[in-house]
Amino acid sequence: MRVSDKVLAIGPATSIEINETVYKLKSEGRNPITLSYGEAPFSFDNSFRFEDTDFNAGAHYSDSRGVLAFRQKLRDYYQSEYQVDVSVDAFMVTAGSKIGSYIALQTILNEGDSILLHEPSWVSYQEHAKLSNSAIAFMPHSAEVKDFDRYFDSKTKVLVLNNPNNPRGLLYTEQEIRHCAELCKRHDAYLLVDESYSDFIGAGKFFSVASLIHEFDNVVALNSISKNFGLSGWRVGYLVSNQNFLDYAGRLNRHLITCAPTILQNYLATNFDKLLEATRKQLLDLMVKRVEVQKMLDRLGIKYLSGASTFYFFLDVRDYAIEAKSFCLDLLHNENVAIIPGNAYGNNLKDYLRISFGVESLERIETGMLKMLQSLKAIKKQD
Repeated sequence: MRVSDKVLAIGPATSIEINETVYKLKSEGRNPITLSYGEAPFSFDNSFRFEDTDFNAGAHYSDSRGVLAFRQKLRDYYQSEYQVDVSVDAFMVTAGSKIGSYIALQTILNEGDSILLHEPSWVSYQEHAKLSNSAIAFMPHSAEVKDFDRYFDSKTKVLVLNNPNNPRGLLYTEQEIRHCAELCKRHDAYLLVDESYSDFIGAGKFFSVASLIHEFDNVVALNSISKNFGLSGWRVGYLVSNQNFLDYAGRLNRHLITCAPTILQNYLATNFDKLLEATRKQLLDLMVKRVEVQKMLDRLGIKYLSGASTFYFFLDVRDYAIEAKSFCLDLLHNENVAIIPGNAYGNNLKDYLRISFGVESLERIETGMLKMLQSLKAIKKQD
């Protein structure tokens, strides 16, 4: 039987594809060095339990915009952490930030419109655009924000940034975000900023585009409980924008999910501060680990794009003649090391690889990097 052209046009979610192979290998008794996971490796002690949660209240539909008590916590969080002063009505809770991205882009894009992405760009934005029959245009990673204007054309309707960037770790400044909002306004386009890694910023200073929603009617922030709170399995995310945009986006939210899981929103509302306290030290430790991994890469002579945020590095392996995806699959099956191919993140990134350092020890990360180098050098010798 036939399937739709839209589905046929969508590429695989490469990071998930690689990780599903990792799960399969683990089920077979193997223990891959896993440098592919895209989730925070936070753990929670036995004080986090559902015994005191009202099961009956959580078993039913809730407000499609999100449980009010949870949105109040999000408002307070944005105010205290990012100095963003908005009301609870500026938030719309979704079933994970991924569906939030899809909803936002479906709200903005018409057939024939174009989405503008700064490489490396998270894997799903372009696929979400394809579902609107929209074109995708990439700016190279070397493009500076001050030069973005040259990449806009009459069809550009949204610029999507990931701040801080997955997989590079680049953190856009307040001046750069404001410049992008002004640029998009001049071009009658939206600025959508995915802030799912907003707390993984190391020594930098994070600026949320949500600060600009009173000043610009074309800005949308996207964020995630999955990353910052280490609750990826819960699938709870949210959009932050003006009332008009969320009214339209809310139509899609109601038809696609009705509401995010009520029992989880209730739990988050009640335990928000406790969860925050449990994850903050782990998050800070992860940023310290980033510095150690960076020193390791430098010592091994492995190149990477600049950036100081998130739990990823984007490795530059242009010195070697590889096809990134086949190289990663061979490395996983033959050397037991899981890495994500860089060309999942843009059209011009076939010579890059993404590693995540969250779940493995420094010793196993170094072992994985040495195996990767050995495989790369073997390929170079053959050419």
